[in-house]
Amino acid sequence: WAVLSCDARKHLLAITREIQTFMQLCHGRLEVVVDSKFKEAHRWAKILGFKLHHHEEMFLPDGSDADVYVRFQ
Repeated sequence: WAVLSCDARKHLLAITREIQTFMQLCHGRLEVVVDSKFKEAHRWAKILGFKLHHHEEMFLPDGSDADVYVRFQ
C-alpha cells in the first residue's frame, strides 16, 4: 500500500526510485489497485512499469470503481 501526503510531491522522484529499487528484489506478479478517477495514480503506476490489467466496478470501500495494474518480474 502507498498513501502519500500532499507534501510528498517534492520527494516523488526519490520515492519512485526507491520503489523501483525495491521491486527489483521482488519476483512474480505485482499488482496495484488505483481509484479510476485518480489520474495521477494511473500515471505513477505506468511510470513504475505497471500495465492496466482490468477494471473493477464498485471495488473500493466507498463503492467507487478501481483499475488493477500488474507487473511481472
